[in-house]
Amino acid sequence: MVDPKSRSILISLFVIALAAIVLLPNLGDRTLWGDEAQTALIAQTVLRHGIPLGTDGRNFFSIDLGAEHGKNYIWKYHTWLQFYVLALFFKVFGVSTLVARIPFALAGIATVLATYKFGIYLWNDRRASLLSVVTLLLCVPFLLLARQCRYYA
Repeated sequence: MVDPKSRSILISLFVIALAAIVLLPNLGDRTLWGDEAQTALIAQTVLRHGIPLGTDGRNFFSIDLGAEHGKNYIWKYHTWLQFYVLALFFKVFGVSTLVARIPFALAGIATVLATYKFGIYLWNDRRASLLSVVTLLLCVPFLLLARQCRYYA
């Protein structure tokens, strides 16, 4: 017989594995689209300048006629955490489509685990919590957004 603490850990690992199976495959197969590319390019300015900028000095990353950045092209449209996290991944693993999407897919996996844990807290019922995880992993909008190089996950 497995004690309750070990059972909880095993189920949490199962939830993480299930989410990874759904969210991680083929992340680098398609090129980054508009908003994703913007996030990746701005993250690269963090590597060069230490802050998110709307330009690399040659190209501008605006999709809204420059409304996204302020004085000296400092980015103001989104919070900066996504750019710093992605810049760290680029620095450690190199710049690629796969690396650009990995931190956000990992956040998606964390969201699935948090859904499971919150379900346990809310309902104190493991089956209901697992059902909420399965429902989330069958939700196509969640799957699409969690696999993008954006803050959505």
